[in-house]
Amino acid sequence: MAAPSPAPVPGNMTVPPLFEWEVVATVVLLAAVLAVVAVIALSAAPGAGDRAEWQRWLAGRSHREPDEPRADG
Repeated sequence: MAAPSPAPVPGNMTVPPLFEWEVVATVVLLAAVLAVVAVIALSAAPGAGDRAEWQRWLAGRSHREPDEPRADG
């Protein structure tokens, strides 16, 4: 039979400081990848084409006759 392992010395650190750091690094990496994918998906979403419609609406609002005085002065 094998001899039992000795009890750790009081105050001795039994867990290394970088214990399972790979898990933390993996979670941070996955969060960063998810953020990049979200930014790409949101920037390619429909709605970017609404700008032309918005510009037409603004142009229609600001139409005035050539001899009409300007509103700003």
